[in-house]
Amino acid sequence: MEFYRMTKEGGASVRKFISYAMTCFMVLCMTAGAFTAAAADVCAAVTGDSKDSSVAAGAKAAAAAAENTVQTTWKVADAEAAELPEEVEIAFNKATEGFKGEIEPAAYFSAQLVDGTNYMILCRVKAEDEVIDAVNKAGEEAAKTAEAGTAAANTAHKAEEQKPAAETAQKPAAETAQQKTADAAQAAAGTKAEPEVRLMAAVIYEDMLGNASLRKLSDFSLAKYTGAEAAAAEEGMDQHAMTEEPAGTETTAGNDAVDAKTEGETAEAAQPDPLAVRWSIPENYTKCVLPENVKKVYDKALKEFIGNDLDPMALIGTEEKDGMSYAVLCHSILTTADSVESIQVVTLYEDKDGNAYIVNISTVDPAELQNPQEPHT
Repeated sequence: MEFYRMTKEGGASVRKFISYAMTCFMVLCMTAGAFTAAAADVCAAVTGDSKDSSVAAGAKAAAAAAENTVQTTWKVADAEAAELPEEVEIAFNKATEGFKGEIEPAAYFSAQLVDGTNYMILCRVKAEDEVIDAVNKAGEEAAKTAEAGTAAANTAHKAEEQKPAAETAQKPAAETAQQKTADAAQAAAGTKAEPEVRLMAAVIYEDMLGNASLRKLSDFSLAKYTGAEAAAAEEGMDQHAMTEEPAGTETTAGNDAVDAKTEGETAEAAQPDPLAVRWSIPENYTKCVLPENVKKVYDKALKEFIGNDLDPMALIGTEEKDGMSYAVLCHSILTTADSVESIQVVTLYEDKDGNAYIVNISTVDPAELQNPQEPHT
């Protein structure tokens, strides 16, 4: 009996010991697992070299900080006029002489060789809508006149005879139309609010004889290039989805043929014109020194950003919303085997604690700015 009692008590002790040991082991495993997960997160943060993840992290931080902030809007950054390359500055001054309003260069970033040269310059513009409309209408008429003049001058033995006509063509009758419209706008200015400064892409055309004219003024949307426009659209879609019928309630029967036709037409329309003259980034594109406070944010945000060499060209926009956001036009070279070169708008955000992030990167397509109603692929 005594042996049975001792054996039973001993067994209970053993079971208690085993139970205690298993509990300790489980706690140790859970602790080790948590540490491993935390270590993985730290390693990912330290060694992560994806520019996409960097941008996503910045966008998330900016959105979280501004979640309960009153919505504000981007405004055009106040900065001095950019220094243009000499030949571009001469063409710009000729083309904008007599412009009914204010126009100053912010950055020269693209060129196009045609029968002469097109310069694309980002500008800060303060003018009536009628003046801008007149510029664009005049530019269209001038382009048509120049095309007709070029066609007539193709014969070599008539080159000298065509010279006076070509010179006249580059000082188009469209200037008169622009002048009349601008004068009418000025006369009506007394009844209108003063126009605001806005960013616009200006196309300056210079012919072979050195004559220059302003051919196009297209809006350069800060909301679009900073990602604000896309974010607003996405938010609107989310709100719309909440009020719609559950997915799958709509029927698509009988629409396959229509969809196929539409896709075919879209694919056909998207084919690029092989003869189209492409815009290119000139070697002497505008560079700038950012204001000291912006440069600190820029350097901090891009400190560990790799895969994309960015060269600041102009500070173009600011937004104050639970911190400060800055839009910087940059020359970009992707550090890949192909070294892709482009112009991009880099959006930076600095929170109230001084942390800096890249929030958005958008590529600028000069062809879309030249023909905003006809997007190029």
